[in-house]
Amino acid sequence: MAKKLRKEKYIKNRIGRDGKQFFQVSIEYWDDEGNKQQYNKSFNEKDYNSPSLALDAACMHRNDILVQVKGNRRKPDIQSLKKDFTVQELYNKSKELLPLSIKTFNRLDALFKECMSPYKDMKIIDVTVADIQICLNELINTCSNDKINRIMSIWRRIYLTGNKLDVVVKDSTLAVTVPKSKVPHKQIEVMTDIDTIHKVIEALRKYTKHSDKQLFNTEIYIYVIKTLYYTGMRPSECYALTKEDVDFESKTISISKRVGSTTEKKQEIVATKTANAVRVLPINTQLEIVLKELFSFQDSNYLFADYDGNLLDTNVISAKISFVCKREKLKFNLYMLRHLFSTDLIENAIDSRTIMELLGHADYQMSVSYARSKLKNKEKAVMDRKLS
Repeated sequence: MAKKLRKEKYIKNRIGRDGKQFFQVSIEYWDDEGNKQQYNKSFNEKDYNSPSLALDAACMHRNDILVQVKGNRRKPDIQSLKKDFTVQELYNKSKELLPLSIKTFNRLDALFKECMSPYKDMKIIDVTVADIQICLNELINTCSNDKINRIMSIWRRIYLTGNKLDVVVKDSTLAVTVPKSKVPHKQIEVMTDIDTIHKVIEALRKYTKHSDKQLFNTEIYIYVIKTLYYTGMRPSECYALTKEDVDFESKTISISKRVGSTTEKKQEIVATKTANAVRVLPINTQLEIVLKELFSFQDSNYLFADYDGNLLDTNVISAKISFVCKREKLKFNLYMLRHLFSTDLIENAIDSRTIMELLGHADYQMSVSYARSKLKNKEKAVMDRKLS
């Protein structure tokens, strides 16, 4: 049965032969001879991934048409309407038609402002393939490939939004060649060791103010580090754990959710990153001790809730760790613990299927990409090499 959505003025909800919903914008106007006419345009669910998004598109189109006919009630000038949309306006409308989480849009907003400002006031019908190509080409000496690809994705979102609103006919991004960055690659440090972990924990306590709130939160951060060290789970999965997820009798932790950003909130319990991320992890002896201490320390049902009972904010804990590491000249972040976990399993010759399932990956290649060969292994390989 089709989902029943809100009623909107000038919009009729219909069901097609295929069972899909479509929304018909119907607005009366008078032609040049003074005869009453009807303007109609449909927005089909199958073109918008969901009925609610199709309805949102219909509402935006209705509002634009009403502006055209308001007052004199003359036939709407659709061509004139199309010319009024700028790059900035379509980018803004993409937030309604192609929703993403708040955090993702914050990142895209920063990129749009930094790299696409010269084009924001251009009418979309005036933007050429060359304009987009030049926009990307100007980034090759200062930006990474990842950043260039993100800018390209913003252009694609703008044109996709334009197509859904019937503002543009041709997607100019299809003729654009994404250039390669000329910025020298830097090796990103993703590995850590137990000595560094101990130093980070000491630094966290060293740079914590002696208030109940600060002391409590610091200890929670330390429990996060210890839990990630023994499990290799994603930090966001760790933050979502409740006491019910831990079973001391079977010595397992169930992972079925994570803390993430939604279209309305920055910190919310959401689904795991993928279906493969839903898994059960064993609890070893060391982790059991840590978790039992945490159960006694934490009053909230959420194991890693802060002093005020709120879900942990990824930005807050990352900023705290970054601050103390900078002071102590340490290289460390929470995701390094996941890389270390993967590396240790591979070096201990654990079978690929087990590693993949412990990390919650869809395929083993991803698990291998997380691992790094330790320096001592590289030294041994070079020293033991048989020269030909």
